[in-house]
Amino acid sequence: MRFVPPLPARRLKISLFIVTAFGLLSCWPTHESSAAITTNGNLTPAYNGVEDPWNTGAAALVIGDSHNGSIEVDAGSEIVSRETRLGVHQGANGTLRISGDDSFYGVYLGGSVVGAEGLGAIEVLDGAGYYQSYLLKLGDSPGSFGSVTVSGEGSSWEQSAHALPGKSVYVGNAGRAELSVLDGADFLASHLRIGVELGSNGNVVVSGAGSTLHSNAFGDQGLLQVGMAGAGSLSVVEGGSVKFAGGGISGGDQGELSRVVVSGLGSTLELRALLIVGSERSALLIVKEGSRFVSPGSLRIGNLHVDEKQLGTVAVAGENSLVSAHEINVGGHSNGLNSSGVLRVTHQASVAVSGALDIADLSGTPTGVYLHSSGSLALTGDTSASLEAFLDQIEGRSDAVYYPTPHGWRSITEATRGVDYTLDLIVGGEFDGYTRLTVLAVPEPAAGLLVLLAVSVIGCGRHGLCR
Repeated sequence: MRFVPPLPARRLKISLFIVTAFGLLSCWPTHESSAAITTNGNLTPAYNGVEDPWNTGAAALVIGDSHNGSIEVDAGSEIVSRETRLGVHQGANGTLRISGDDSFYGVYLGGSVVGAEGLGAIEVLDGAGYYQSYLLKLGDSPGSFGSVTVSGEGSSWEQSAHALPGKSVYVGNAGRAELSVLDGADFLASHLRIGVELGSNGNVVVSGAGSTLHSNAFGDQGLLQVGMAGAGSLSVVEGGSVKFAGGGISGGDQGELSRVVVSGLGSTLELRALLIVGSERSALLIVKEGSRFVSPGSLRIGNLHVDEKQLGTVAVAGENSLVSAHEINVGGHSNGLNSSGVLRVTHQASVAVSGALDIADLSGTPTGVYLHSSGSLALTGDTSASLEAFLDQIEGRSDAVYYPTPHGWRSITEATRGVDYTLDLIVGGEFDGYTRLTVLAVPEPAAGLLVLLAVSVIGCGRHGLCR
């Protein structure tokens, strides 16, 4: 009778297979299996059809080297490998499917490459688990495609907390890639990079209540980078959750726009230390339909650009949608260059700042905060007596808070209280003691066009973000 880790077993199972590095896992008994490990096509090494758990020893497990290959693991079966590669050469397709409670796949010491030069796909479903010691690359080379899907409550993928940024999770290294965390599944990564090399494209979706993509990096230092030399996108929808220590969103070197969309009640993006929107080139963060972006640290919009034509944009739209941070910087200066930043708050959405709000003095650029259609900005302290007192809390260019008029956007200093805006002290609740500026005015179609494009067009996609 083979050893079956007791429930709750995921952590114990991981600990047990890690000792493979010291030669202990080979002592696990093998036996005649119930065909819970099924192989087909091009595999190296070949499976003997009996061993379960199957330990490939010092050899890498290659699925789809020169032509197609596949493995299915279910019914509580297990595979442990030093490293794993799927879809190695052009024209080859490698697939791995792990499904069912207690079914498990573990990679120790080495990494996993899903779509090296060909096509690769891994699915972890219905309570199954995958452990990755270090590097995971999806879409490794130009022309390749790699995908990972983790779906269903109890399904999990975990990377070692000690994996450094250079040995982290790459979604679209030099090719195209997708990572999907769905329907209550969990994905733990030390660091995550999306759209890494020139010409690459990576897409990550976290969807469904209880679905999580969190960092487990040692020392709480996990980094999220959406777009590097390539283009990246991240969608957090329908109650999903993404948490890292810090990160950035940046467009690709070939002019591609990178974006993050957070949408739907219960959907949350949290960067505990810092998020830079437009860390190198144009980028967009959309928070809408009751979702939240939260940072106990800083949100920088349009900071650290290398080109004055680049723009960082944050658009917050819809009732109960919220951006909350200790510090928000809109625009900035770096290496003698101006970095434009835009913060748009519309349709009963809110932005709350517990510390400093700094709007860079960049005349001739769109840099500023744009409020309309009951969008609000909340700052700490009771400054509800006058607009002047409220604006005095803003560092930099305090008059770069704009509201819409029939003649275009104008500084809020030109608006009329009670007609164009309200100013009130919040009593009770999460933002007790803050003063809230709410702009009532609705823009003319031409004045609101950029806002509508940013929120409704760019935010749409095949995952139903505009439903």
